[in-house]
Order: sequence, then C-alpha cells, then structure tokens
Amino acid sequence: MLRWKDCPYSAEIDFDVAHLSTLGYRSPAPPPSVKTQPESLRLMSCLSELRPLTDFVDGFCRNANASNEDRIALQVSLQEVATNVIVHGYKNAPHHAFVVSMKIDADAIIATVVDNAPAFDPLAHPAVDTTLPAENRPIGGLGIHLVKQFGHPHYERRQNQNVLTLTRVLARS
Repeated sequence: MLRWKDCPYSAEIDFDVAHLSTLGYRSPAPPPSVKTQPESLRLMSCLSELRPLTDFVDGFCRNANASNEDRIALQVSLQEVATNVIVHGYKNAPHHAFVVSMKIDADAIIATVVDNAPAFDPLAHPAVDTTLPAENRPIGGLGIHLVKQFGHPHYERRQNQNVLTLTRVLARS
C-alpha cells in the first residue's frame, strides 16, 4: 500500500504492477483482443488524492502501451470526475472513499468511478453551448463536456452508488 503525505488519508493501490511501474517496470501490453482484470485505486475525499490518481492513470496507461493522447484524455476525464465527487458529491467532507478502476477491453480502456455520494447523473444535464462567449455562458458543465469529448461516458445508480464508466477507444496504430 502506498501512502501519500499530502493527505491525512491513504490511497491504496490494489495491484503490484502499479507499484512496479513507479520503479520503471513495464509489462508487455496484452494483445488488443485480450480483456484484463480491473486494477483499482481507493481514494479518500481529499483533493490531494488527485496526485495518486495521476500516478495510477499514468502507470496503467504505460503498462497498456496507450498513446500519450489517450493518457492525457483519461487524466483530464478522471481528474474532472474525481474532483466533482470530492467537491460536489462529498462537499469536501473528509473520511469518504471512492474507487477508480481501469481495465483493458479489446481496443479500449474502460475506467469506472464508484462513489456513495447522493445520486447525481452528470450526463443528464444539458450540453454546454461552447459557441457562446465565456462571459455569456452559465457556470458549470464544461468538465463533463470535456469528459464526453474524450470518451464515451455511461452513468447508472447501482446499490445506492453512483457508477460512472468512461470508455476510451485506444488510438493504437
């Protein structure tokens, strides 16, 4: 288990490969048709937990041989979703946990964020009109707009939990 000194809570990485990747180990990528078991990261409701999330996504993408474009898209998307869970879902209250899981499925990376904050479907809100000047746009909505641009999100409420799944088709050559 890795501990991060910036937050009084710990981030737990549920797989050894993530720790090994921080030491420079890089496993061969599975063939595109192979499905892998999800690798998970448990985070606490503290914005400093975004750093272990960044490391987790970087390590996963490195081991999956994902392109830099795919890595950045997943980073931006998952940082946005995690920030929304912490700030809006848990209202910055400490001691709440949520889980980010990632897996390879055929030619895509599937990332899932599960939290037990009050029900909230970010996909149910109207699209942001990005043609309007910034000063004429209502506040909010740009983050989920980016998430939609970078992948295929799906929301469901399951067993009193918010489950947001992001599917990013890989840009492999």
